[in-house]
Amino acid sequence: MASKVIAALGAMIEEATVDAYGDDEQLTDLFTMIERHGAAERGCPRKRSDRT
Repeated sequence: MASKVIAALGAMIEEATVDAYGDDEQLTDLFTMIERHGAAERGCPRKRSDRT
């Protein structure tokens, strides 16, 4: 089970950072993906500014 989670995380990191230039952009893209997909899939509340 843990190996599947690690593989999925690795794929997510690769997808988020493949087109990024430099460390700052890679981190920003990764955090954006986590916010959009990771938190949303787990039902975590979004930031107040994202609510409609």
